[in-house]
Amino acid sequence: MPFNICILTYNESQNIIGCLNSCPEGSKVYVIDSYSDDNTLNLVKNHYLDTTIIQNNWLGFGEQRNLIHKMSLNFSHTLFLDADERLNSDLINELTK
Repeated sequence: MPFNICILTYNESQNIIGCLNSCPEGSKVYVIDSYSDDNTLNLVKNHYLDTTIIQNNWLGFGEQRNLIHKMSLNFSHTLFLDADERLNSDLINELTK
């Protein structure tokens, strides 16, 4: 079962590729960025064309994450990640059950 994945970022060029690489195929990925001034968004735009990028001033973790619920989402389940987190195959298998 694919799901939505929401990743919060701010200057995460060191982490974003690893995080995106760990996302399972078929999922819809949303990056909510707090106006990074490093290479974070360029990395996303150049390597993950299907990723939706939303830029928003930092509102705090809860409010920032809630921005995703104002969108028309592809799937009924959403997983929230920080850019320094990774999904492994065991977790993906458990989530798809």
